[in-house]
Amino acid sequence: MFFGRASVYIDVETTGVEATKDRITEIACLKVDELGKEERWQSLINPGIAIPASITRLTGIDDDMVRDAPYFYEVLEPLVAFISDANFIAHNARFDAAFIRNECKRAGHILNLNPLCTVKLSKKLYPQYHRHGLARICERFDIVNEKAHRAMSDVVAMYTFVQKAVSEHGLAAAQEALSVQKKHSAWPTHLPETLKDELPFQSGVYFFYGDNDSLLYIGKSVNIRERVLSHFNADHSSAKEMQLAMQVKDIRWQITAGDLGAQLLEDQLIKRLKPMANRRQRAKTQLYSVFLKKGKDGYLQFDWQDISQLPQLEQPCYGLFANKPTAKKAMQSLAKEHHLCSKRLGLEKASAGPCFGRQLKRCQGACTGEELAEYFNARLLDVLSKHQVPAWPYSGAVAIEEPSEHGMDQYHVVSQWRYLTSVATLEEAKKVKIAELPPLDKEGIKLLRQAFTKPYEIFELDGKHEFSGITP
Repeated sequence: MFFGRASVYIDVETTGVEATKDRITEIACLKVDELGKEERWQSLINPGIAIPASITRLTGIDDDMVRDAPYFYEVLEPLVAFISDANFIAHNARFDAAFIRNECKRAGHILNLNPLCTVKLSKKLYPQYHRHGLARICERFDIVNEKAHRAMSDVVAMYTFVQKAVSEHGLAAAQEALSVQKKHSAWPTHLPETLKDELPFQSGVYFFYGDNDSLLYIGKSVNIRERVLSHFNADHSSAKEMQLAMQVKDIRWQITAGDLGAQLLEDQLIKRLKPMANRRQRAKTQLYSVFLKKGKDGYLQFDWQDISQLPQLEQPCYGLFANKPTAKKAMQSLAKEHHLCSKRLGLEKASAGPCFGRQLKRCQGACTGEELAEYFNARLLDVLSKHQVPAWPYSGAVAIEEPSEHGMDQYHVVSQWRYLTSVATLEEAKKVKIAELPPLDKEGIKLLRQAFTKPYEIFELDGKHEFSGITP
């Protein structure tokens, strides 16, 4: 019917909405060839998992109905034969295509689909309406859908709508509306096409918003447009991307001079705003490091401290850890690897006699006095040197100048391994008030340490010095 070849209208019913986790319970196809001849294929599918009660209430399909139905791999061959060399058309097509792709993948078959969506067709041809769900379309065009949320009934309703749209607007207009989709098939149906055209090609941070302006996700990229589109291109293979694509109702962004500004801003905003989908990157309430203190007989031993609220790191510390148990476990591994006495280090309860490691020949005798404190301490410091967190290398705050290809240079104001803000000029950077430093953060320290190894111009903001290419 479209593009000089047959079209297959498809609908699937599923156990849920996550294509990588949930399964198909029913699939129906209606093929229409170039001459208008119709052919149907449908089957219940045994999903291999229990069907939730909420899904049964919606579709009417329960575990008993699919118990003797074929598994997807058993219908794979006839299904692929039926839909091959035809346009794949569905209502909210990305959803159906994602489930079919993933079921095929589980069965060892890679199926390439370029789905065409009747939701997008409706939005293109009937922009005066705000809602384009199948139930609303059926109501609008007096289409009878006797068994809504059953695959074949929905397919027939969808095809009936397409016929009415072609009748009202003509085949050429409908085909033109679908042609746009062939170029941009991954763009979510509930986002306006104009928004995609506005996405910038520059570096920056982007924001996904859901219902009621709730913040879902914050990301960064050197090319915002390319990165945002990649979220939607990947939705069939990632449950997280699929969920985001279905929930996002608006996209906003903030352009930065380059990648450094995007990384610093993303890290700061995720910790401040706590988007629902950025759980791993949210701010931790603690950040532990390992300090050294003099123990009995001059031997150094470990001391664990939460450094997140320290205004500056005045003493040498080693490693960055989410909590005290993680820090202790890491030090136990180092002690074992380098035959350091766990009793002298404070990793083992003090008691008479040698430490447990000495009995296993994993200690060189510091616990019994055979390894003198000066040798033990020297070995310990050598082992820890690779893990030392460097002290802040400046007397106060600095501004990192990041040039921009699009003429929007930025100065990133940082102090004591904390990112504070970004401004447009050095004069503005000098006026930044530092009332209170934010908590120390492992990712923030990592970003700034990397930045200091690159040839950025760095300006101390106390007015004493201006440096270029500083590499602490």
